[in-house]
Amino acid sequence: MRSIGKIKSKVIREFLQGFPNEKTQTSYGSALLKYFEVIGAEPDNYLIDIRELSNGEKNKIMDRYEDDITKYWSYLNKKYAPKSANNYTNVIKIFFRDNRIYFNEGLWQRLRKRGKGNYAVTQDRAPEPYELRKIMTHTDAKGKALFLTLVSSGMRIGEALELEPDDIDFNYNPTKINIRAET
Repeated sequence: MRSIGKIKSKVIREFLQGFPNEKTQTSYGSALLKYFEVIGAEPDNYLIDIRELSNGEKNKIMDRYEDDITKYWSYLNKKYAPKSANNYTNVIKIFFRDNRIYFNEGLWQRLRKRGKGNYAVTQDRAPEPYELRKIMTHTDAKGKALFLTLVSSGMRIGEALELEPDDIDFNYNPTKINIRAET
């Protein structure tokens, strides 16, 4: 994971600090860094306060922003699954909005219509018993315990890693695991 402190851009760091969840910060940070990479711009010199510009200057800047967003959208739709492309684009929408740059909703609708939809490419399925056995042969006792806990509970790895000893009650059969709300 990329922490906020490792991101060089001040404008991106300040934006990410508005989100308390570290995973959100990481995901949003990745989307923004990719945006600026794709459009070939320096984040800290990119945003312009358009509120005091003349209408002609304002329109010129807004057109450039729309061109950049469209370029990024095209890139995402070639490289990412539709749901990921939409999520990354929404980060850009939030970024501009948080910096007081508002676009006509028609821009976002136009991009959505040109996309591939909003569906996940992968599909979850329960692993077959032979697949579980194959995985189990490649791990030690701790790995097996973790793996079997995940498989039998439906817990995500992040949830399992946040468990504390008090969250596990061995007085039940099967063992009862409490996933705290903050997790």
